Amino acid sequence: MAKTREIRRRIKSVSNTMKITRTMEMVATVKAKQCQGRLKGALPYSQAISGIVKRVVAETGQARHPLFRTSEKPAKSLVLAISSNRGFCGGFNTNVIQAARSEVSRLKESGSAVEIDVSGKKAAAFFRYIGWNPARTFTAFDDKVAYDAVEKVADDYISRFTSGTLDEVRIASYRYLSSSRQEISVTRLLPFEPAAAGAAASGGRGVFYSFDPPPGTILREIVPFAVKIVLYTLFLEAATSEQIARRLAMKLATDNATEMVKELKSRYNRARQDQITMELSDIMGGTAAVEG
Repeated sequence: MAKTREIRRRIKSVSNTMKITRTMEMVATVKAKQCQGRLKGALPYSQAISGIVKRVVAETGQARHPLFRTSEKPAKSLVLAISSNRGFCGGFNTNVIQAARSEVSRLKESGSAVEIDVSGKKAAAFFRYIGWNPARTFTAFDDKVAYDAVEKVADDYISRFTSGTLDEVRIASYRYLSSSRQEISVTRLLPFEPAAAGAAASGGRGVFYSFDPPPGTILREIVPFAVKIVLYTLFLEAATSEQIARRLAMKLATDNATEMVKELKSRYNRARQDQITMELSDIMGGTAAVEG
């Protein structure tokens, strides 16, 4: 009797857990769709802004903007790790942390002094645990990423880069490729790379453009804005990837809980049958003793 009672308790406990994971899966699914909508709205804008910069540089050859400055051996680098504030998202945070640690180690080996910034409580807690004290920790970025908040971060990076106190800024984060594919990556934010995907510009040879205002003025105004949009898009991609990872993790947890309940119910039925058999045997034995 005690055995069947214990199995019933376990069935109830696992069933309650399954309800929680299923609910979390549904919430993550809704949030993932919302994040995908925001990302799809921002991507064309980001690509258009970067395209303008690439076109101006390709057509005029003027690439003297301060944010294009490169250093063969950067003396001071900054790595921003974009993790999450909450867990239950599989290997999302672990992969971000690992990518950031690898990038920091690589930069230090090259002789650069490295500063680390962290977005998300999970990575911040880990780095503090291992003795890496992040220079700044951002916890306001969740599934709803506000452009104004990202702009303040980008403005600080741009200011420090143009003043020479930073030689490069790299972002360790998840990149959204499709609803079924997200990859961890380290993206160089600064110095900005206007010709990183200049194939579209090269295809326009023989076509001449007249710029008004002059190209230098265009670059001076639009390049900082392009950097901000790139950083904003990276935060959106990370938020979308986080929700997809959480949805998958909760689905797997729900599936595992379902299989466990089935197994426990099967064990309960076997234990109940054994108990009934023993009770029948006792009754039959008692009846035989009385008749004898």
